[in-house]
Amino acid sequence: MIVHLNGMPGVGKLTIARIFKDIMDAKLIDNHSIIDLICCFADHGSPHYIDAFLALNAAVMDQLMALPDDQIIVFTNALASELPEDIERFNLYRDFAKRRGVLFVPVHIDCDLDENKKRLLDESRKEKGKLKDPAVLENIVKNYSIYHPKDDFPNTQYRVDATHQTAAESAQQIAAHIQRLKR
Repeated sequence: MIVHLNGMPGVGKLTIARIFKDIMDAKLIDNHSIIDLICCFADHGSPHYIDAFLALNAAVMDQLMALPDDQIIVFTNALASELPEDIERFNLYRDFAKRRGVLFVPVHIDCDLDENKKRLLDESRKEKGKLKDPAVLENIVKNYSIYHPKDDFPNTQYRVDATHQTAAESAQQIAAHIQRLKR
């Protein structure tokens, strides 16, 4: 099973994913583990950045193909509906699930903007060079929406509003959804 957590910067994707990983004994591929490596040699937004991201992501997926079919793999992202390259990246995860012959579970993690801005200020975000500026987040929210195809995955897709719950509660909610899908 491929679980894809997608949400705005700062909603808690990685925190939720880490807890979910432990609950479900899953493998976690955080988007920043790939982004941070690429940013060592290509500026975010440069022509080489997307090519490098796609190449590294493909190499990671090739290695993940060797995992047992019953291994749950979790990816995190912040992919926008308005950016064709983000939709293309989303489709890479969907296609990866097809190649593995497993379910694809897109999970949209949402959060109220005021709460989202508070979460951006968490000190742990510094460790990975994550967005920490609430004004930038406001601009992102104003201009973009998180890509979550409404009709493509009617049986597997899931949405979590993490505004008023802990990361552990959100992770438990996603784990319960996964357990239902396994039945």
